[in-house]
Amino acid sequence: MSNQDDLDWIDRIENPIMGKVKTRWPDWRCTQEFTPDTRPVRKTEKLRGQKVEPLAYYGHHTPFTTKTDGNQWVIKTSNKVNAYRMNALGSLFITMIWFGLYLLSLNHGVEGRALLIYLSLVFFIPALYWIIQARRHGEDKWVVFDRRTGNVCFWDKEGKRSLTVPFEQVNCYWTPVFRRGLSHNFYFMPIVNLPNERHRWWQVYMGFPSDYAQAQYFWSVITAFMDNSKPLPMVAGLYHHLIWMERNGYTLDDITHGGKSATEEELYEIFEEVEAKIEVETNKADNLLKGTKHFSASALIDFYKHAPGYANEEVLSTISIFIKHGISSLKQSSLMRDLDFIESFTMEVYCREMSKLIQFFGPIVNADMAAKGLIKEEEGEEGLFLVDLNALDDIYYEGLDADIEAVLSAFKRMMFQPEHFNADGIIELYQNTPSFIANILERRIIAQVELAVRDMVESGDMMFGFEERITREAYCEELKKLLQFFGRVNNANVDRNRVKDPSRYMDLHALDDLDAIHVRSF
Repeated sequence: MSNQDDLDWIDRIENPIMGKVKTRWPDWRCTQEFTPDTRPVRKTEKLRGQKVEPLAYYGHHTPFTTKTDGNQWVIKTSNKVNAYRMNALGSLFITMIWFGLYLLSLNHGVEGRALLIYLSLVFFIPALYWIIQARRHGEDKWVVFDRRTGNVCFWDKEGKRSLTVPFEQVNCYWTPVFRRGLSHNFYFMPIVNLPNERHRWWQVYMGFPSDYAQAQYFWSVITAFMDNSKPLPMVAGLYHHLIWMERNGYTLDDITHGGKSATEEELYEIFEEVEAKIEVETNKADNLLKGTKHFSASALIDFYKHAPGYANEEVLSTISIFIKHGISSLKQSSLMRDLDFIESFTMEVYCREMSKLIQFFGPIVNADMAAKGLIKEEEGEEGLFLVDLNALDDIYYEGLDADIEAVLSAFKRMMFQPEHFNADGIIELYQNTPSFIANILERRIIAQVELAVRDMVESGDMMFGFEERITREAYCEELKKLLQFFGRVNNANVDRNRVKDPSRYMDLHALDDLDAIHVRSF
C-alpha cells in the first residue's frame, strides 16, 4: 500500500466524524505592502534546522508542488487542523477501548465498571473538544511568493496575523528525518516577525527533500522564481505546469479555489510536445553550425538569446560541442572544423568567428559546469565541456591570413622552383615559423615529400621541370634531407595520435639504395 493509499484510508475514517478539511486560501493582495510593525526574530541559534543555500544544479530532480500562475506561488504550511484531527482520532480510539471493556464487564459481572465508564469519559471529553476544533479550523496558513513585487507573505488566520516581508528577509531551513515514509522537513522563516511572537518557523509542504542537496534545489527554484530580472526558471515540472495553465486559460484562482489540476495524460502530452520543440531548436542550432553559408558567431549568439527557455540547455550543449571540437582542431592540427569551412572561409575569418563564440559561450558553459561541481574537461556531462577562454590567444590575430600566405609562398618557391630548391631552407622556414602557421606548413611539406619520394622510388621521376635544371644526385640529396626530417615529424605525429594504420608511417630509408631506383634515362 502506497503512502497516498494510507492517507486516503485515514481520511475515510476521519471525514465522517470531523468533516472534510476546509481550505481557506489567502488573499492574493497580501503581498502588495510590507507589514509595518516588525522586529528581529529571537533565539534563531536554537533552531534545529540547517540553513539552505541555493544550488544552481541538481542531477536528480525531485517533484515539487506548483500552485503558481507564473506571478505568485502559494505553498501550503503545517497548521493546527492536522494536529486537531490526529488528537481527536487518538482520543476516540482510546475511548472505544475503555468503553469496549465496560461493555464486556456488563456481560461478565466484573467489578469496577464505574471506573471503566469514568475512563471512557476522561478520553471522550478531549476527543469531543478536538473534533469541534477540527470542524472549526482549516488549512489557513500559507506562504505566498510574489514575483512581481518581490515580497513574501506568511498568511495566517484569514490575514489577521499575516506578515509580509521582502524576499531578501526570508531564509530556508532543512532538517534530516530518520523515519519511514514521506516526511515534511522543509522550513521557511523570515528574519523579522510580529512583536508578540518569537519567530515564524513554518514547516512547508513543497516537496519531500530527503537530503540537503534536494532542499538546495527546491530553494534555488524559489530563488530563481523571485528574480524578476531574469526569465522564469525552466525546470522540469514548473514549465510543464505553466504551459498547461496557459493552454487552458487558467488563473491562480482556478487551481486554488477552483480545484483545477492537470492529469497525468495532459502533462505527458505536454512533455512530448516540449521534447519535440527542443529537438526543433537543436536542429536549428545544428544548421547554423554546419551550414557555412549561415555560419556567423553573431547569428548563433542571437539565436541562443532568443531560444525558448526550455531549449537553452540542449542548444548550449550543441554549441559547446562545436566549440570544443573547433578548438581541438585548431590547436592540434591547425585545421578548420571541416572541409566546408576550409572552402568557404579564410583562416583569419574562421578564427575570428570562433573567438567570438568562445568569449560569449565560454563563461556560460563554465558557470554551468561549476554549478554542477565539474572542473575538468573529461567530467563534462550532456555534451557540455569547460571552455578555455584564452584558447585562441596564440592563434588568432589581425593579419593572420597574410602571414600564412607569405610562409606558404616561401615554401613553394624553395620546393617547386629548381633554382631555389633547398632542403635546409625549407627546414629552417618550418622551425622559425610560429607554431600555428607551422602546423599548416607541416601538412603541406609532408604531403609533397611523400609524393616526391614515391615518384622517385616507383619510377625514378623527379618533380616536373627539375630534370633539365638539377642533377639527379643533387635532387636526391635534398630530398633525403627532407625525408629524414619531416618523416620523423610525421611518424611522431602518428605515434602521438595512436593511429593504427601502418601506411601512415613514412619509410625513412626509402632513398638509401639509390642504385635500386629505376631512373629514367636523360
